[in-house]
Amino acid sequence: MKKKEEIIINKITKKLTIMMLSIIFVIFYSGGLKTIHAEQATKTFDYECVAKTSIAGDILIDMKVTPTVSIPDIVNPHQKFSVSDIETAIEVDLTGSLAPLKGLINPFNGHVNQFNLQAANETVNVVGTEGVAIPETPFDNDAPFIPFIIGANDASYTAGDVDVNIHVGEIKAEIHAKLGTTPVNLPVTCTPAEDNLLTTVKVEETEEEVDNEAPVITLNGDNPMTLNVGETYSEPGATAKDNVDGDLTDQIKISGKVNTQKAGEYSITYTVTDKAGNQAAATRTVYVEEAADPGNDDKPSNGDKPGDGDKPDYGEKPGDGKKPDDGEKPSDDQKPGDSDKPGDSEKPDDDNNIGVGNNNSDNPKQENTNKGGVLPNTATNIPFTLLIGAILLVLGGSLHLFRKYIFN
Repeated sequence: MKKKEEIIINKITKKLTIMMLSIIFVIFYSGGLKTIHAEQATKTFDYECVAKTSIAGDILIDMKVTPTVSIPDIVNPHQKFSVSDIETAIEVDLTGSLAPLKGLINPFNGHVNQFNLQAANETVNVVGTEGVAIPETPFDNDAPFIPFIIGANDASYTAGDVDVNIHVGEIKAEIHAKLGTTPVNLPVTCTPAEDNLLTTVKVEETEEEVDNEAPVITLNGDNPMTLNVGETYSEPGATAKDNVDGDLTDQIKISGKVNTQKAGEYSITYTVTDKAGNQAAATRTVYVEEAADPGNDDKPSNGDKPGDGDKPDYGEKPGDGKKPDDGEKPSDDQKPGDSDKPGDSEKPDDDNNIGVGNNNSDNPKQENTNKGGVLPNTATNIPFTLLIGAILLVLGGSLHLFRKYIFN
């Protein structure tokens, strides 16, 4: 019972697998050329294969082949293009000559050594020199065909002057079989029917878009720029972008010089040209100025030196009229101290003269031995006066209290 259940489960599994693959193949092809989108095409072809065996001789096998490819919509004359994303669904017919060999090829597997695509008089084997393996595919004995899918490499072609037709070509493969426990490889060669056109690539001279737009230059840093005489000019540079060529910053040419040793106005010019010949230019203005002194706003002219507004004229030198004792400065005929020297206009008489040198009444002028011209101390003794005042205040207050409390 257990064996029967396993057999039933295997049959159900195989049938479900075949049904799913069949649905996929129906999606891939429903007959005739079908454009999936602007750059993709698919079509189903009937192939007739011959499998050579040493026992049964040649076996004829029918096969349906459905390649799907991506191609460009339009190419220019003599332009190189690619057929890419190639994927091919294949169905091997089990209802014909292959039916007696079902037991020898289940699960079905093998290797595709060649699958040709032809275009513009060029033939390319899209599975490459190493080919691709046929995936191991189990099938039910009642199944009408064995389905599998293989991938392929991109193929490159060069267009001519007319539209390029892409045709499917010969397929060569090996079917792996077992004769008892002995593996057997059946070589198979498959050719398509007469109608083997897969798709057509349109060849047309396309007009290139005319580029009339100049690049855009953007200056880095300040514009205009101001420098002082003696400073260093460091080139800030610029960037350039073009609507077609992209970033052209490396192609900018800079002309012009700045002499920072001489005040003046200078110009730096930036130019760039795109591949279409459109040129762009930009200019930076650089001002070189004399450095301003600190306090430049109050800088005096030659006739107005600092402090001139408060400087006295030559008749009134700084400090004239304000210098202590300046008003009493003696002239050449009157030496310092002559006017105030004891013994002059205020000189004490002989009777009150404090002796300086010899006290000789016969000599009206006493010789001044103090050549420094010392003035007498005529200042009021302020501390002594304050002390006397304080004593008088205390006495006055005491007298008031004495009269109030003693006599009353």
